[in-house]
Amino acid sequence: MKAQAQDHYQVTVATFDKYAKQYQDKYLEFAPYTQTYDSLLNYLTEHSRLLDISCGPGNISRYLVAKEPRLTVFGIDLAPQMIALAKNVPSGHIEVAAGLADVGNGVSQFVAMVEQLSP
Repeated sequence: MKAQAQDHYQVTVATFDKYAKQYQDKYLEFAPYTQTYDSLLNYLTEHSRLLDISCGPGNISRYLVAKEPRLTVFGIDLAPQMIALAKNVPSGHIEVAAGLADVGNGVSQFVAMVEQLSP
């Protein structure tokens, strides 16, 4: 059973790796979610730290930092190609890491967490 679960994990990561650029292009505009993210920003204070779980190519992180430049976003994703794209986000306030990243002092350092499943 554990081997089968590991196989599904590897297939999932490989699939997101293979289609990372297409995923980025397709979901770059995520209008159905912008109202939710804008509402979240209303609850954050300046210089807040936010954890973007399964950050993918950094689309959500990019949006949030563009709206609130003093926000720091830490993105994690299992797919290395998604992380490679997220690292190209033009901002000094977005950090990304591959895999199940060590988030330092744990989730207590973040004031909020976001995660978006593909529609």
